[in-house]
Amino acid sequence: MQKQLISKKEAARILEVAESTVGRYWRKGTLSYRVVGNRRLCIYEEVVSLMDTKNLPFSNIKNEIISLKYKVQQLERELELLKRKANIESRYTYTDEDLIRVYKNAKALDPTKLRPAALASWANLLLDLKESDYSRLKVLTQDPFPWSTFLKLVDEISLTIKRKRTYDKSASLQKTMIDLQFAKDRVRERGNVVLTEEGGGTEGKDSFLKSLSPPNSGPISLVD
Repeated sequence: MQKQLISKKEAARILEVAESTVGRYWRKGTLSYRVVGNRRLCIYEEVVSLMDTKNLPFSNIKNEIISLKYKVQQLERELELLKRKANIESRYTYTDEDLIRVYKNAKALDPTKLRPAALASWANLLLDLKESDYSRLKVLTQDPFPWSTFLKLVDEISLTIKRKRTYDKSASLQKTMIDLQFAKDRVRERGNVVLTEEGGGTEGKDSFLKSLSPPNSGPISLVD
């Protein structure tokens, strides 16, 4: 069956684009053409098909692709962190002086003044802290819930990252955000273990739950 051919001008009218755009479609292979005499003609069916494609909600498709890409990245990072967690006990051991310095710095830190690399370093540090570190911090600082300081810091760093203009296009910033989510989960988990091992009881756990969500600090928000 012979295909219906239309002029470049007619194709541009159907697609609601300039004739030069139709020429670009030819060069890119988006549309094919047939040479009749000294004229290039479009295949009507291809033009109509392209018109239907143009009318698809591209923004929704793009957002879905971004979302799926991020989920893959998150799963890959989760696997990496699970492997890391399996070997966490063999990592760096903090001295009392180290822990006090980390605790004081966390209290005084202004994330908005730090470079992205420094924000990522804080996420890594919080991932490394163990139950024994929190138990020592309770004694060293006389703070019954030292982990609440770190949870608040995670929320502040996350908010700082989300406000950066380059966040949506920066794989490193998004990777740091994933690390922060896991760091927050780990801090919660370690703090709960400390209370359980020390026989905190119902009252201790109720206080612990209150310490998990510092005032004016919402949950981490990942890429939508």
